[in-house]
This record gives sequence, C-alpha cells and structure tokens, in this order.
Amino acid sequence: MPIYLQLKRGARRDQTGVIDAKWSEISRDAVHDLDKGNGAVNDKQLDKAEADFKKAIEIAPTFGPAYTALGKLYLSQGKLDDAISNLHLAIRYDPSDFEARLTIGIAFLNKKDLDGAQRELAKAAVLNKTAVTPRYYLGVVYVQKKNLDAAQKELETAKQMIDGKAFPLLHRYLGGVYLAKQMNKEAVAELEAYITQDPSARDGDKIKQTIADLKSKVN
Repeated sequence: MPIYLQLKRGARRDQTGVIDAKWSEISRDAVHDLDKGNGAVNDKQLDKAEADFKKAIEIAPTFGPAYTALGKLYLSQGKLDDAISNLHLAIRYDPSDFEARLTIGIAFLNKKDLDGAQRELAKAAVLNKTAVTPRYYLGVVYVQKKNLDAAQKELETAKQMIDGKAFPLLHRYLGGVYLAKQMNKEAVAELEAYITQDPSARDGDKIKQTIADLKSKVN
C-alpha cells in the first residue's frame, strides 16, 4: 500500500518573517514564490504549486525549503524518483531539515528501499525527538523487514507519544506485530482500537473476524 504525506502549509518562521534564520540571506522573491506555492497546494492547484516552487529554486538555487516543498509535492503525486532527487538537494543544503529527512524516508519506503528508509527516518527521529511520524514509519519499516522486536519498540514509542489521540494505522500495525508474536490479548486491544477509530476500514470485516478468533483463544 503506497504511503504518502498529507500536503499542508505551515513552514515555521522567525520574528522577521523568514522561514528560518539560516535563510535570512535568501531573496525575498524566492521566499514569496515558496509562499505562493504553499498557498496553491492549499487550494489544490498542484501544477501552479510546482511552478512556484521551481521559480523559487530558479531565483535561489540553494534554498533548501523550496526543494523540500517540491519533494513533498512529488511524493503526494507518487512521483517517487522526482521526490527523492529534490529531497536529496534539500538535505545537501540543509542536513538538519526534519521535513526533508522524513519525506525522503517515506519515499524510500514506497520504493521498497527499506535500508534507505530506515536510515533517513532514524535521522528524522533524532532531529525531532517529539515527532510521532518518524517513529511510526520506522515501525512500518521494521515490520516489512520482519524485525518484530524493533517494530514493537518503535510502534509502542509512537503510541506513547500520541497520548491517546486517534491514529488508526498505528494500532493496525502494532496489533499485527502483537499477533505475529502471539501476544493475543495485546493484539485484540490494538485491533479493536483500529476498528473503533476507523469504522469504515477496508479490511474491517477481516480484522473483526481476527479479533473474534483471538478472543476465543484468550478465553
């Protein structure tokens, strides 16, 4: 199942209005085009967004956030190679760019490059220790690598970080890990949370049958 980021606007800015102090020397025109592109994303005008991001890069070829924005846009469209090439440039110009690390990790995961995904997601988790998303996706990577202990650790960490907020797929993956490890009681709890949080899940009937089977074993 392809995994894509939800595109959204929301770059952090300092008190001067610059996205980050490290980009204070970047042309205001480039920043303006980045803002226009983010606005176009919000309005679902993705072709315009792409053009605006490319214009920002043309004006300021080392402007990392523009490459990150373009990479996120391409990932949302399933253009994985284009996403990765732009995100590599974002990281080249700013190795501390959390969004670029996270997004390229997800792109690698979609390409089934699990080692690349693990490497970049782990770096994203270090860059932002309070972020749930890299921990969740690391759990997904380890599930696909069949490293259940590592998957359990990452997914349980992510679950603690969401602090009871809805995140159905996290429960789905964690329930699957518990199921594979024959931790039936824990699997039931997670799979029930998944169904509760996503009542219209496409695999809902299958999950409900799994829960019923597990409950019969637990009892």
